[in-house]
Amino acid sequence: MDYKLLSTVATSEEVPYWDWALRNPCRAVDCIDDMDGTGYVDYIVCGSGSTANIWVYDPESTLTYRLFAKLHHKPENPGDALPSVITACAAPSWALIGLEDGRLFAWPLRSGPPKPDLPEAGGSPGPKLRRQNTFYLPAISHTYLQMSGRVSLYENPGVTSISLLDATGFRVATCGGISGEIAIVQVIEADLCIELQVLHRVSGEGHITRSIASVPGYSDLLAACGIRNPDSGSPSNHVWLWHVPQQEEQVAGAPRLRAEHSVPHDGEVSVIKVTPRRNIIIPDLDIDTLQSLVAREGILDELRKTGFMSTGDSIKSAHVFDAIRQALESKVTEVTDDNASDLLLHLGLRRYSPADSNSGAELPWETLLRAIRELPRQLCAVAGKEVLHLVELKPDDEKKPLRLLEEHTTKQELNFLTLDTLGLNAVSVNGKTCSVWRLGDMADGKHASRVPWMELENASAVTAPIRIARIAHGAGMGDQLLCGLDTGVLCLWDTEGSDGGERIAELRSLSYYTEVLLPPILEFVTFVQLASMAFSDTIPWTSSAVAMPRKVSHVATFDLPAMVHFSVARSRIFWIQVCAVQSVMLIFVIIVALGSLELLVARIERIQGSASFAAERHQMALIKADYRAKGLETTREVGCAHFVVRLLKIFRSFLETVIKLICTVMVVPLSKTVAQAIDCVPGEGGALLLAKAPDIKCYEGDHLLLCAVLLFLVPAFFLLLLPYAVCGGDATYVQRSELLRPRMWRQNVERKVSSMFMGMLHPKKENYFIMQLVLFAGKALIPVVLIATEHPVFQSVSLVVISWGTFIFFARYPPLVDPKINVIIQGSKLLIAYAMLCASFAIFASAHPSLIPPGTPMLVMGIGSAVLSLCIIVAACRSTRLSLSSLIIDAGSNGQS
Repeated sequence: MDYKLLSTVATSEEVPYWDWALRNPCRAVDCIDDMDGTGYVDYIVCGSGSTANIWVYDPESTLTYRLFAKLHHKPENPGDALPSVITACAAPSWALIGLEDGRLFAWPLRSGPPKPDLPEAGGSPGPKLRRQNTFYLPAISHTYLQMSGRVSLYENPGVTSISLLDATGFRVATCGGISGEIAIVQVIEADLCIELQVLHRVSGEGHITRSIASVPGYSDLLAACGIRNPDSGSPSNHVWLWHVPQQEEQVAGAPRLRAEHSVPHDGEVSVIKVTPRRNIIIPDLDIDTLQSLVAREGILDELRKTGFMSTGDSIKSAHVFDAIRQALESKVTEVTDDNASDLLLHLGLRRYSPADSNSGAELPWETLLRAIRELPRQLCAVAGKEVLHLVELKPDDEKKPLRLLEEHTTKQELNFLTLDTLGLNAVSVNGKTCSVWRLGDMADGKHASRVPWMELENASAVTAPIRIARIAHGAGMGDQLLCGLDTGVLCLWDTEGSDGGERIAELRSLSYYTEVLLPPILEFVTFVQLASMAFSDTIPWTSSAVAMPRKVSHVATFDLPAMVHFSVARSRIFWIQVCAVQSVMLIFVIIVALGSLELLVARIERIQGSASFAAERHQMALIKADYRAKGLETTREVGCAHFVVRLLKIFRSFLETVIKLICTVMVVPLSKTVAQAIDCVPGEGGALLLAKAPDIKCYEGDHLLLCAVLLFLVPAFFLLLLPYAVCGGDATYVQRSELLRPRMWRQNVERKVSSMFMGMLHPKKENYFIMQLVLFAGKALIPVVLIATEHPVFQSVSLVVISWGTFIFFARYPPLVDPKINVIIQGSKLLIAYAMLCASFAIFASAHPSLIPPGTPMLVMGIGSAVLSLCIIVAACRSTRLSLSSLIIDAGSNGQS
């Protein structure tokens, strides 16, 4: 038994939100899904330096990802330098970590083997038992992490690649060391620890293995890539297919080489990935049905009668989609142009697609039949410098299980590569950008210009291997892309459907100033804006003490004319103010109605996918390589295309910031200005005059035109503002097609809430939508009621209904997950409601001076607010606080803590 037990020091403590993420570039990342239907992966493991973080999705309280454990790896011998994490692999029951000193760690997260049976009658896994493919898993627990095990496998450069040989994770293949030796390791669950037993070691003579990958669907096969004859004058790249004996076959001997194939490439291949068994992606259509449909008798006569065929047996370039639709719709209900284009790309016939090819070309019918017959059902993707090779894998073919397909030139350094769960797309990394390529497009060789069909730009450079993580939706439509960045941050992207390109989650520490301190400040500003409206100039307070609250109200609502005395006519100030507000509203309506943000993103993607952008990127790579050869670094960018992209991104960020401000702190000022524009009072002779500027007559001349414009502009503005406001002003979660679909608003809100844990102000997912809706209504209506209404009874009743209705909603539906902060937020809404009640009392007192002595409303306001504030503080102190403990473990060295 070649294993060692770990001596560990474990502490369970609450890590500050601003210290969650890794502090160095993320070098390894992997994840696994428990198929529980949440749409989020079960846990994520990432490594940087000597530390590995484990993140879990919390389905019970925060409904987002949070830090579960920090694992610190000490050197094997005391006094040595801390070993760095090189690679990580997520198994259903434990996380595997490979270090640069050659050790493999297994960190258990669950107890007991996977259970193949349903847990109880009804088949629901429940919160403590989650489904993984065809079996069920217990929930993750801190209890088992201290029972970790390790095994020393290699010398430097350590464990470079880990791959699971079966879905349960009990058999693992690794490669590493100077010679790229492959080791087959058995994970054994003992009573008090995890044991790692080395079953076999494979050290090929005359070759170095760079990367390994298991073959989906075959637990006895392992694919590998590397260099043969590295010490000779003519080393060559190769792909190997190894047969790894099953546990019951161990007596048969060590793994044997089943097949190999050379890969023509000037540089070194560095990574290999294997697709699952591939199939057609059109619903209700598999490859066998497709073959029978296009080969059926009389199909050519049908196409000739419809006029889709030219002389001979070729489809006219303009009718390729129509011909495919004609051939398939006898079996498939509906075939769209997108379906037909995807089919051609999947078959490697991109140049015949009218939507995706650079120039039209007639599609020979025999070419289509041959492409369908020879469709590679399983692929090995082998990547190196500026090239990606595809190797067809036929595990059931004893004579020729490997067949090299045409290469694909990418002009990128493909150090990182991942494939989706259907084997249709490959993802490469170039700096900050992840490019998604069609594998079928790649199989089409060099006949056409190649551009990625999607590019996802991260906040900083991607430095860790990435992979597509499948979630519970099935059919590949729920695929997500996981990126580890050089800042230690993890990003999870949606890559499919209408939400493709949206960031699902961001796993990182909170920024201390902008995300820990700023949100409470904005919450306080909102409280001051609403509470100070109770001291509006239209409320007949009689006490002189109201002067200071009114000044605060002017500052909080950005009412500059009320704060500063201008030696300008009030009418001119009014027109300047109202024209500015109209301009803001009109610009917002135009930006949103035209989908300007989506147009900008599409334009950026189009430029980034152009040949000129790729050429400039290649030129920059050569410049940076030249600088590195001189021991220098540069971030210089060259070329017009890159300059245009940079300008477009700056403009996009500017628009997103403007939208966020309009949706948050500007709602009250905008509503207040609109109300002032229609606030008319009787003047001399019975004429209606504008209260804000008495020298302007209401509903005459320019004011009548203003009212006509506001009649159409204000409803359109607030209607289009609403889907952004409920998302907290985050424009990245709102698409133009969703502006008038309230059901999609809720989905956007829930995705935003789950994207990142926001600390003590993290919203409650199921209540956030209704709370934002109610708060938005309150901020928009209270200024209008206070300014634009004159009837005392209506004004008093409206204030009480809106403010107390908001408080009741917040009390009935707690807005946050932290009970202590909930009390404070609910208490602030109670103080606002009480202030509005006192404002109504002041209105009543001014109408009945004989019943209520002057100054009584202000006295009631002061005493009541003090008592309520004291009660809120006491209630907050007595409330429990949300505690998210993370386990911090220091793995010992040779039995020493």
